[in-house]
Amino acid sequence: MTLLAFLGRELAPTPGRLLASLRIVAGALAAVIVTVLLGEGSFPHGHWAITTIFTVSQADAGASLRKAIQRVIGTLVGGLAGILVVVTFADLPPFYVPVLGLVVGLGIFASLTTTEPYVMLLGSLTFVLVTFYPPGADASSAVETGLWRIVAIVIGVICGTGAQVVLWPDDPEVKLRHALSERLESVARVLTALAAGGGRGDDAPPAPALASEDLTTELDLLANAEARHPSLRQRHTEQLALIVEADRLVTTGVWLVSAAREWPITPDARLRRRLQILGEECSRLAGALTMGRPPAASTAPVLDALESDGGVAGLRPTLEDMRLALGRMRNALEFLDPTRPVVAAAFDMPERTPLLTPAFSLKNTEAMALALKAALAIVFTYFLMHGLNWSALVTAGVTAVLVSQTSLGATIQKSMLRIGGAAVGGAIGIATIVVAMPNITALGGLLIVAGLGFWAAAWMAVGSARIAYMGFQAGIAIAMCVTDPSGPTTDLTPAKDRVLGILVGIVAMLFVDAIWPVRARLAMWKPLARAFHALADLARFAPETRGYGAQLRRAVQHRSAVYSQLSATVRMSAESALEPDASEAKAERECVGRLTAHAQTVFLALLALIRHRVSPGFPTLPAPTQDALRALDYGVGDVLDALADRLDGKPRQALPDLARRFATLEALYPLDEAGTPIPGGAILVRRAARDHIAIARGLVREVSLLEAEVDAAQSIRPRRS
Repeated sequence: MTLLAFLGRELAPTPGRLLASLRIVAGALAAVIVTVLLGEGSFPHGHWAITTIFTVSQADAGASLRKAIQRVIGTLVGGLAGILVVVTFADLPPFYVPVLGLVVGLGIFASLTTTEPYVMLLGSLTFVLVTFYPPGADASSAVETGLWRIVAIVIGVICGTGAQVVLWPDDPEVKLRHALSERLESVARVLTALAAGGGRGDDAPPAPALASEDLTTELDLLANAEARHPSLRQRHTEQLALIVEADRLVTTGVWLVSAAREWPITPDARLRRRLQILGEECSRLAGALTMGRPPAASTAPVLDALESDGGVAGLRPTLEDMRLALGRMRNALEFLDPTRPVVAAAFDMPERTPLLTPAFSLKNTEAMALALKAALAIVFTYFLMHGLNWSALVTAGVTAVLVSQTSLGATIQKSMLRIGGAAVGGAIGIATIVVAMPNITALGGLLIVAGLGFWAAAWMAVGSARIAYMGFQAGIAIAMCVTDPSGPTTDLTPAKDRVLGILVGIVAMLFVDAIWPVRARLAMWKPLARAFHALADLARFAPETRGYGAQLRRAVQHRSAVYSQLSATVRMSAESALEPDASEAKAERECVGRLTAHAQTVFLALLALIRHRVSPGFPTLPAPTQDALRALDYGVGDVLDALADRLDGKPRQALPDLARRFATLEALYPLDEAGTPIPGGAILVRRAARDHIAIARGLVREVSLLEAEVDAAQSIRPRRS
């Protein structure tokens, strides 16, 4: 019943799913026609073209273009490298096998440590397909395989990308605008509910969704939009501003929902009016994003200075920051005006990202270990293929590369999806061969049969990540049955050999994993520790003064670092549920979930503090106050670094006394100053300082609670084996 419920949920129709699957079917049938027109037997690897079509069929047309370019580059690099190795070392077995393992290991390492992981992974797979030639074949056949691989990929790219761009394309620029619009609408709902007096109990507004992958997804959509529409690169700064400011407003909305639960009184009329005006502006900008037009002029009155914070610490500067963020978004949206001339400086263009990341280092033992395991699995399957004289094990070599993942749980998950997809696709392919193929005498009949099979696979492939890879594998298996060799066939061998080859490859990789295991149960603590280090860097964040563009880049770097590590923690926690001792690790997964949620709370508190500090109206504080703030900032950073070290299993270190540092800061602005005259110019400084201290108090409290959570986790988390 659980399996049926899972399939029912994953296969249910969703908006856009039908058109997305039909685009794949159209591209696949175009590739089938090409393979048939080339003549039976003259195109021996037609399924590679179908594989490419499934691969380049992404969520939007821009992503498809990017994927197509990456696939062509990866295929050329891997194919030419494979041909070179075959020509050079084919007659030197003592060198050939080590070189095979070395190149594959290097490719896997590069896929984990460069900014083009797919190019590196595909290059490794293509290299394996060329060099992993079966027993009885000679070097010339391997070279021919490499050349056919390149031709098939090019055909698949043309057919698949053409279908994505021409047939009902999903424009990434439109998708980005709609995603940002939805985020603004969620903030508008919060502000409207609070303005109406709701904040506690049943009247509390729903908090905006704060998914750790939102920022990453929107940045990907921006890159896809710039690939689809190169002219948008001249508006890179404006688009980036929209993404960052929307993220700022959403995190502020989450903070407001939390703070509203503790509001001592119902907001007064002036505060409710300000909330209402801000909510209306959010809705106005959301409508402009949806329509793709510049926003209408605001009819709201000028916001009065908010003298009272309603007894809520940090409320006044928070609302002022929201006003400024909305103003920056309104200014950025001017690029939607088609009559506005485009004059972009080089500064506004997206920066070129270097290929090698800091992780590309011999000190990266995790990536080195995975690369070595993949190399050992390749060498093992190569010897097994020649020892058993079984040509079907070419698929085993490819499988060993594909299922080599960062943890045992991830390997099991990828293996289940791969073998499941191959089994489903193989079953459809075999049924097609047995029932339909004997009666097919024309191209039209072949297209009908193949189209039905490809549609079933495509429907899965455009689903969620939990089933998409299964659909991809099913599409490959069906293609092998209907396109290799070109034209109708009744040969059941391809489907059978593929499933058996995948099984052998999975067993080979699991065997290597058993020798050198990497458990998600242990590994999930590492990205959590890295998230704490990223939070520590954010706590020490010194605002850039060189301009808004520099601040944007710094904001993206810091937020992306926190988001990506928290996402990796959640992913590895889910992977640990697939490992053999999953039931024993349940308490650890729950503990990691609590720590991840609390780290996000600290993240929100840090953002609130930084937002206030970088606001244009924030005055220059006296030197003693700045020194006290700096001491608190670095104290928070040191505490978070020390907590990260504890999660990494390092010896405990004494933590800075945040309470004492905060008390030193608070003593500079005592609450009771009755009878003490304050110069007019110092009133603004005092008010800003008191607001900042109030926000800092919440941050210190959250860090202290996080410290208690980490200490409690020490008795739950497993020790390194």
